Amino acid sequence: MGMTIRNAEKLGLHRDGTILGLSPVDIEDRRRVWWQLQHIDLALAVRVGLTPMTLTASWDVQLPSNIEDHDINSNSLAIPTERTGLTSMSYCLFTYWVLNSQRQTFLAKHGRFELSWQTNPALPGAAKDDMMSQLRDGINQKFVQYCDPIKPLDVLLQLFARYFITGMQLRLLYTRALEQSSGEDRTALLDAATQSLRYVIAIQTQPSLIQFWWLTKAWFSWQACEWPSWGTIRILIAPVMFVLIEASDQSDMYKAQELWDLLASVYTANADLLELAEDRRKLHAAELIVAAWSAHRTKYDGHQLEDPTFVVEVRQKLAAYCTDPVPETIQTFRQARDNQTVPPDGFSIEGGFDFDMDLQDIDWSFWSSID
Repeated sequence: MGMTIRNAEKLGLHRDGTILGLSPVDIEDRRRVWWQLQHIDLALAVRVGLTPMTLTASWDVQLPSNIEDHDINSNSLAIPTERTGLTSMSYCLFTYWVLNSQRQTFLAKHGRFELSWQTNPALPGAAKDDMMSQLRDGINQKFVQYCDPIKPLDVLLQLFARYFITGMQLRLLYTRALEQSSGEDRTALLDAATQSLRYVIAIQTQPSLIQFWWLTKAWFSWQACEWPSWGTIRILIAPVMFVLIEASDQSDMYKAQELWDLLASVYTANADLLELAEDRRKLHAAELIVAAWSAHRTKYDGHQLEDPTFVVEVRQKLAAYCTDPVPETIQTFRQARDNQTVPPDGFSIEGGFDFDMDLQDIDWSFWSSID
């Protein structure tokens, strides 16, 4: 990707076509290519823990226009006036707009662009709130208000937009919860985490979105806004982990049941979460699920709680994974990681994992690194 970005710069794509006196159609084509490269560069960079190549650099390419392809052609004398509402470009423009809004604001106020502004302790809380309001209001005004509930692509965009806003708010709340440790912050954080997961479930289960399952089924958001195919800003708190902590530690039995039902729906909507050999996060999430349920059941020992169906299935998958041969590459990787062999038959999952976690105990960098 780095070579692609550099080649794009050599071609002059980092300069807006209006400055170079190009034709309207060439201007629009170059803008689309450059911004898509920025999107892909960011998505790949955050997945491997690197800094995007050019997102923070000085370049002047404007956003693509909100127009349909047939609005412009090689004979056009000027770029057409942008349409009001959504077009076939709006799905991509949403990502570009989010990046550009943050980039322009930070360049103007701080002379630089920062991806991790939500968790930067040097940035005042009021500045973070202002940025959050700017993003939320802009997304609602430019995109969400025009979404037509009978158009599947609009439904997907609306859910994604709401999910993104919730994810950004989740990160802010998590930072403040760690700093202040108030009950109100923790409650707000749980509400945001559960809402985030409900958006995930909706995206994966809406009948009108079946035609997009080839895309949405290919990911699961361990972070609150990690979209490998469309990604915007990577969020460092996993709503699944926080809901799991609260579900195991909840003193209100009815509230705890709601959280376990929510987790069950997450696994129902994302059946590939049980393919433990594909992704280490799936394996560790499965271990945490089983251990957390064991801790929760112990807490309510006198109620003789029945194991949820999804917990039983997760436990069975874990047992099979621990006792059956795994691909050599995975086995070698696990041995290098754990410095131990594959557990023998009869390995006790619950007996080897003590679930007693809090927000401060979670190694979020670990969850970010094991793509």
